[in-house]
Amino acid sequence: LDRIKTILHNDLKKQIISQEEFHTALKCISISDDYDMLNGCNMIIEAVYEDRGLKDLVISNADELLSKDAIFASNTSTIPISILAKATTRPKNFIGLHFFSPVNKMKLVEVIKGKETGSDTLSIALDFVRTIGKQPIVVNDGPGFFTTRVFQCFKLK
Repeated sequence: LDRIKTILHNDLKKQIISQEEFHTALKCISISDDYDMLNGCNMIIEAVYEDRGLKDLVISNADELLSKDAIFASNTSTIPISILAKATTRPKNFIGLHFFSPVNKMKLVEVIKGKETGSDTLSIALDFVRTIGKQPIVVNDGPGFFTTRVFQCFKLK
């Protein structure tokens, strides 16, 4: 939360956002370790560290509280979406949303389709990414997704 406040404060000083936008953004953020806060959410994005065990735990705990139609996204840069989807009861509603750092400046988001990701889930995820002002690219599940594989090619040459 302190990092988010710093980013917003810097944007306020640079007049990128207004005082009202600063306060509105902070009011939209809730910090909690209470999974019950997820009741009623129609979409959540898990964004814990790149640790498969931790991600599986968070996904399965959150999965219990969501309606059958809720979209579950993982912000992962390395773990295959189809593997993470095994921790949920809704693999057709599970998708990857790989945001790049720093998220407040980077526009690109990889939208990663798992083996069982449904077309409705993909459509909703694309709409969401565009709504928050980001540029989505759709990629199939695989090691490193798209950008990591491309960057590896450039490093090798």
